[in-house]
Amino acid sequence: MSKHTSLPWFAYEAPIQSEGGIFIRHDNVFIARIEYDDVSEEEAEANKILILAAPHLLKALKKTVSWLEPRLGSQYFEHSYAPRFLKIMQKAIAKAEGTS
Repeated sequence: MSKHTSLPWFAYEAPIQSEGGIFIRHDNVFIARIEYDDVSEEEAEANKILILAAPHLLKALKKTVSWLEPRLGSQYFEHSYAPRFLKIMQKAIAKAEGTS
């Protein structure tokens, strides 16, 4: 089970005069900071969206793997790319959970 900070996560922008950047938080827990010095505003916004989506993507990937694993031997997946895709998904989950 992933041990990331529970949801929901929120993003807010800090004024450039102070800390400057986009902060991702849950209540009083700091999750990430995207500094404007390092990337363009467009890239910072895209990074924010990806970070906020990450826990939802992990959950969807785990559900997909749970659904697919018991069906691999069925006639529908016998000659498909499903086993290869399953390995790719399992590696991505392991990477997200820090077990690879």
